[in-house]
Amino acid sequence: MLPLNKVMKKTIIILHGWGLCGLKYKGLSDLFKKEGYEVYAPDMPGFGSEPLCKQSNQGTNLTLSDYVDFLDKFIRVKKIQKPILLGHSFGGRVAIKYAYEHPEKILSLILTGVPVIRERSFKKKIAFLAAVTGGKVFSFFPENVRMKFRKGLYFLIGEWDYYNSGKLKNVFKNIISEDLIQYLKEIKNPIVLIWGSEDRLTPAFGVPKIKKIVPQSKSVIIKGIGHKLPYEDPLIFVKTIKPLL
Repeated sequence: MLPLNKVMKKTIIILHGWGLCGLKYKGLSDLFKKEGYEVYAPDMPGFGSEPLCKQSNQGTNLTLSDYVDFLDKFIRVKKIQKPILLGHSFGGRVAIKYAYEHPEKILSLILTGVPVIRERSFKKKIAFLAAVTGGKVFSFFPENVRMKFRKGLYFLIGEWDYYNSGKLKNVFKNIISEDLIQYLKEIKNPIVLIWGSEDRLTPAFGVPKIKKIVPQSKSVIIKGIGHKLPYEDPLIFVKTIKPLL
């Protein structure tokens, strides 16, 4: 157990999801602060106020390692000791690889809506191909129709982040190309998994599979809530996770 400590504050670093920024999690940050934590929610490169190319000479070809390096520098500059990394979706990818590379620098992980287990049926693979190439295949349709078609397909197959990537599409491809399972297998830090039962982007059926990979993890699935759990229902998030910290 990691009890709350009002005297000697523990620190939480919230790592945001793709296409979002730290400010999106202000409600969650404020609630954790009320519980006695020191909280940071930095914008990662390419999001919010953080320039895309500031952290890498590769520009739009940033990799997951570039985001890990960004986080490591952030922790050093802020002189943060043994933080808890709270990673939502894409932010969870960064948290996992950071914990793999720097286990001695963190206390534990909180993962929510992280696409660790990515299983696609044959139908979904076809739908993904159609979504990616839809602009050519359906070029004879008006632009607004093509966009609605692709938008619907990406949401259907759980690749909403890809649809929202815009100029960061190459970065997103680099990010999802890395197998998180190989990193999780090596992590010994405590891990808490907190998921929404209605998460359609990273379905909760993957949670038991993650627990098999990391036996030391604890998990909870909150009924009736989806992928946006940490910033749409921060009060439920904090109340649920407190006993697990």
